[in-house]
Amino acid sequence: MDFRNASLLWKIVFFIQIIGFILGLIAFGTNYLASGFGAYKHDRSRVEVSVGLWQYCENAKCAATSDVLVAHDRSTVWLNASKVMMGLSLVGEFVTIIMTSLVIFLTLTKIVGQGTLVVAGISVLFGVIGAAVAGGESKRVFNDINGSNIITSAWSFTLFMIVQLLYFVAGGLYFLDLRWKS
Repeated sequence: MDFRNASLLWKIVFFIQIIGFILGLIAFGTNYLASGFGAYKHDRSRVEVSVGLWQYCENAKCAATSDVLVAHDRSTVWLNASKVMMGLSLVGEFVTIIMTSLVIFLTLTKIVGQGTLVVAGISVLFGVIGAAVAGGESKRVFNDINGSNIITSAWSFTLFMIVQLLYFVAGGLYFLDLRWKS
C-alpha cells in the first residue's frame, strides 16, 4: 500500500500528527508557559516576566527556571515532573507518527491501529497533566516570588494544549476508522 491508497481518515490523522508534533516541540522549548507585564507591588518598577520549563526571564534577563526556584527556596519537583510528563507526551506523539506511517505504508491496520489509539491516548493524558501542572505552578510560584499577580498563562501553554487537542481528535479519527473496518 502507498499513501495514495490509504484511507482518507489515516491521511488526515497523519497530517494532524505532524503539525501537532512540530507545534508541540515549539511549545515545549519556549519560555512562554506563563508570562506577565506589569509592576512589582513593593516598588512599582516595571517588569516583564516570561516563564518556561527551561528558562525564567525577567526584563529580558534570563536564568534557568530551576536555578531561580532554588535561589528562592522553592521546590523544583513540579518543574521536573512537568518536564518528564510533557517530554513523554512528545515521545509518545512521535511514536504515533511512526505507527501511523506503518498503517499507511504497510497495511498493518488492525493491531497497529489499535496500538496507535492507545499510545495517542496515553500521550494526550501525560501532556495535559504535565502542561496543567507547569502552567498552574509557574503562575502560582512566580507570582508569589514577584510579590504580584501579573503572571498568567501564555501562548506556549495554549499551544501545547492545542497540540493535545489535535492528538485527541486524531485518536477519535483512529477510533472511527477502526470501527468502520470491523
